[in-house]
Amino acid sequence: MTRQSLAASFAPIFLRLVLGVIFLRAGLVKVMEKIDYSGEDAVLLAKWGVAPGSDAAAGPTAVPVPDAKVGSTPAPASESTPPENPSLPTTPPAPNTPTDPATPAAPTNSTTPPEAQATTSTPAATVRAMTLYSIATMVHHAANPAPKADGTAGKALAPSKAAEGKAPVILAWTATITELAGGILVLIGFMTRLMSLGFACTMGVAMWLTQIGPAIAAGTAKFGFIPAYGPFDPQWGSLFLQFALLGSSLALLFAGAGMLSLDRLLFEKPVVVIKTPVANPTT
Repeated sequence: MTRQSLAASFAPIFLRLVLGVIFLRAGLVKVMEKIDYSGEDAVLLAKWGVAPGSDAAAGPTAVPVPDAKVGSTPAPASESTPPENPSLPTTPPAPNTPTDPATPAAPTNSTTPPEAQATTSTPAATVRAMTLYSIATMVHHAANPAPKADGTAGKALAPSKAAEGKAPVILAWTATITELAGGILVLIGFMTRLMSLGFACTMGVAMWLTQIGPAIAAGTAKFGFIPAYGPFDPQWGSLFLQFALLGSSLALLFAGAGMLSLDRLLFEKPVVVIKTPVANPTT
């Protein structure tokens, strides 16, 4: 077997091993791990119905207000009440002791105690849900960017259709299933080219939403698309990893599954070499 045939047969196996393990783990983390979502992200998850047991889905948190008539004053003493005998020792009434037991005491100051404050409308702080929904919130924010500091509209990084209804949730699950199913299928070498195309699309979208797109929207990109990170910024590591996975996925897409794969066993016809006998030369 020549060097070229060895490379064509065994190089894809190493690519399959690397990509399969990385993407399978990434999919498992998105499904099995849970993180906290707060603020607008928690409201979005409650809107999509993906966290029905959360406090955010139940609505605002209310503080009960007692039926006390805050600020009422004790009833005045009757004019027919006989005056106190000055010769007898007098016991001063306890502060804020009401004359009528049915009437609550008046507060000593204008500060309302916490128990009698008005009902608040602050929603629950966080919602705990699967990690994959961070992709859904990212897509929503990419399609609906926040205004800039000067009040102008932000640059949308995704089409508006991607944020309509439950489309972000569908896209998040699509990416996660691609990583899970693709990781398993690539490891065994089945439908390798199709799964590699899915990996490449996933990495391309990830690079756009997390690295290239935000740099372009902020107007800080170098050469029109490269994020302006410092030379030792750790964010380069994330960008380079995404770029390496994108390039490896494209390489596996064009190279195929290689020798030890189900694709070769099921879809590639064996090459039959027919040897033509050489006639004996005439003497």
